[in-house]
Amino acid sequence: ASNNIFSNARGSPELMQLHLQEAYCLPILQHASAAVCFTQTQLNTMNACWNNVYRKIFGFNLWNSVKQFICGLGNLDFISLRYLSMLQMYKSMFKSDNSVVRLLMQLYSVSLSSEYRLTCVKLELNTKMICKNSSRA
Repeated sequence: ASNNIFSNARGSPELMQLHLQEAYCLPILQHASAAVCFTQTQLNTMNACWNNVYRKIFGFNLWNSVKQFICGLGNLDFISLRYLSMLQMYKSMFKSDNSVVRLLMQLYSVSLSSEYRLTCVKLELNTKMICKNSSRA
């Protein structure tokens, strides 16, 4: 999907290409990622894939970090987006109209509480670290 957008949007403004990638490719990359347990290596690989979209659109080299650039655009990296997605999934399950889902989530919340707090902390730290590094550049 990403390569298709790159070939068909050639010559389009950079922000339009980014919007198309975010609208059509990011959801594919993120699909069900909140519900899957990834290793840190797998998460880093997926984050690198998403960072390469920014590199290709805006002409960064592979050795250039795009973390600060992503933050400067007001966006989050893939890993932070995944944490945010996880928090949204937890919230929707706790507030579900389905009593079975709510009950399962309440039963799971005992073990989830530490994972939930860790996810909140990781999201906060990722965002602060990216934006803090951005202000130094």
